[in-house]
Amino acid sequence: IIAIHDALGNIGGSKVRRFFTDNLKYEKSPLEKKKLETLGKCGDSNTLRQLFQYSSTICRKPKDEIQKVDRELLITLADAMTSIDKDAARNHYMRELRRISGKNRLSCNDILALGIGSRVMSNAGDKSAIAYLSRYYDSSNTGLAIQTIEAAGSLGDFGAVTHLFQRMEESEEDRLAILSALYRIKDQRAVAPIVKLLNEEDSKDLEIACVLTLGELGDPRVVETLVDFHNKSWEVSKRYISKLAITKLGDAMFLDTSIELLLNNPDYQVMAKDALINSKSLQALKILTRIVGKRAVEDEVKSMVAEIINQSKAKKYRTTQQADNTK
Repeated sequence: IIAIHDALGNIGGSKVRRFFTDNLKYEKSPLEKKKLETLGKCGDSNTLRQLFQYSSTICRKPKDEIQKVDRELLITLADAMTSIDKDAARNHYMRELRRISGKNRLSCNDILALGIGSRVMSNAGDKSAIAYLSRYYDSSNTGLAIQTIEAAGSLGDFGAVTHLFQRMEESEEDRLAILSALYRIKDQRAVAPIVKLLNEEDSKDLEIACVLTLGELGDPRVVETLVDFHNKSWEVSKRYISKLAITKLGDAMFLDTSIELLLNNPDYQVMAKDALINSKSLQALKILTRIVGKRAVEDEVKSMVAEIINQSKAKKYRTTQQADNTK
């Protein structure tokens, strides 16, 4: 079903948009998120108005139902709206931020609207939103605090991230949300707290989130920590993810494994592609260039390999240009 959704999204058109908007539900499921992602790819101004209405309906739900709303669904909704029309989505939620910021007490509905608005502002790159978001960094509602800090941090508020470090002792669900925020903000000051958390935790989900985030932060000093984690882990998923994180940091130790996962393991292809793009490895480019010419490789894999080659070359060009500018 999800594959059919993807195909319809690529086709687009008014019938496809109407089909998805008419069948949106307010429930936690991979299918609902896929519907929103599809609308983000093929939506128009009318679709955006309907998504604004969908958002308002969620935010007006009774308190007991609001608590069951999936955070990932709201993130996907915000991403879909900004994909359709970034300026219109930003203007709509800036009005919401101004309205809510004038209140002394927030309702559950306001908190939900702030969560969606934070993500929209972050996607839109509107730094003026920081003044409104910063009011909620120390909120007693941990979910709201994490969402506003994540948005403000990605918009360039250098001091926002330190508020996340103070909440590292929260529940596992909240710590996973904090790691997701740090992954998106990419502030290297988060390296030490995450390494500490990785060494202390025995929850598989938290361990994997720590490894993924360390790989994304781009600090090569954590390679030794990730190698230790890899060597101590017996589970295949932990070992694969730590290998990909090490490759992503530019270390060629597990380059062959990363390429093998890209070519033959659909469960890790997207992560392997991301790791190889960010590795900036000339050796990887040479190997992948040879692979593209082989007939035995599936077309989908060839397409991913070609994307890695093109993006890697672009990254290398940007890095060289930055060095020249610095000189």
